Amino acid sequence: MTAPRCILVRPAACATAEPFALVAQLPRHGIDLRCLVREHELEAAVHEHDVAAVIIASFDACEAVLRMCRWLHEQGQAAILALTPTGDDTTRILALESGADDCVDESSDAREVAARIRAAIRRMRPPSTTPRQQARLGHWEFDVQRQQLHAPGEPPVPLTRAECRLLQALLSQPGRLLSRADLTAALPMRDRATDSRAVDLLVSRLRHKLHARNPFEPLIQTVRGRGYRLDLSAIDTQPT
Repeated sequence: MTAPRCILVRPAACATAEPFALVAQLPRHGIDLRCLVREHELEAAVHEHDVAAVIIASFDACEAVLRMCRWLHEQGQAAILALTPTGDDTTRILALESGADDCVDESSDAREVAARIRAAIRRMRPPSTTPRQQARLGHWEFDVQRQQLHAPGEPPVPLTRAECRLLQALLSQPGRLLSRADLTAALPMRDRATDSRAVDLLVSRLRHKLHARNPFEPLIQTVRGRGYRLDLSAIDTQPT
């Protein structure tokens, strides 16, 4: 089994050396860990590599750390594990409210941290019972496993977890009209919202990415007041 690739980001205010002990210890427990010292490297690393989880070292309540956690949650591409001070319930609650999938005391044994990382990844990426597929949409290829859009000769376009689930829902029933309620039900639990217009915004973001190469190719069609569907003529799904 391939070791999940993880990133450990050390906030600028982090004073403890404890997180760096994990760099040496976690690989012994099946975690492919890369350590990032600079926060500004995080965005590029998450998008350029197939990162399964991000560990935030010495999580505290400062706005920069909370903002970083919220940003990771919005991207929805990696599980988030916060290393929080031992016994600090307030910080742990703030981490979870900001989007962390799990919290663990920063002094915890590396084996426990590794187990929690794998558990958080499993919750985000449940095993699929369907074969891997490549779906072609117009000029795009959507890699269902890697959850990326590809165009010939161009770098992949990253999608958030919610965008991937939305596209998979539309692809699962090609050409069929899906209501906002249908699409909301297809999203991960933590990305669902009580406001039905949240799906409209998500469709808008996905449509913007799909139409980047050809704005006149309406891959996602809107049926006013009823929902959305993929243009059946633009879809070609092939198992691999």
